[in-house]
Amino acid sequence: VLFRSDGVDFARHRVGLVPFADSAFVGQPLTFNRDYLVRALGATKDPSGSTNIAAALTLADNELQAAGRREAVPIIVLLTDGQSSADPMHAAARRAKNNGVTIFAIGLGDDAAQNELRTVASSTDHYYFAPDPAALGEIYTRIATMIREVMVTDVVVQDSLGREVEYITGSGRPREP
Repeated sequence: VLFRSDGVDFARHRVGLVPFADSAFVGQPLTFNRDYLVRALGATKDPSGSTNIAAALTLADNELQAAGRREAVPIIVLLTDGQSSADPMHAAARRAKNNGVTIFAIGLGDDAAQNELRTVASSTDHYYFAPDPAALGEIYTRIATMIREVMVTDVVVQDSLGREVEYITGSGRPREP
């Protein structure tokens, strides 16, 4: 199970796919359609070659900035062994975070570069280790739960009265039933 979509509410959330190895590409632009995503996953070949995490993060960030909804929280879930050139990977992660992106990193396999991926993730709570693919289902569920629990903490409501209306201090009262 390299991806579980059952924790995603596709009526509210869009998901995209950026496969990568030596290079990265948008395998599925952001979509509300679960079937499109499943098809894109099925068409994705097993990775071979090196791991260019910087290219994947940059492309995913670009997709979120260009096609993401303004009111949505941009999130990248990075699944990798983390064996990549550290400086470009960290620079790409820093740029994405500066753009407001939250990054979850999942280190897959015994050779996962866990310390590097902890640095890439938005916080230590956003890093997960999966010794093998069997552990991914539980991790995806934990990430989905964490995303659903995000609450808005600062809300400002501003209302402007029309020119023909004057507010008199103390005059506002709720209507009686």
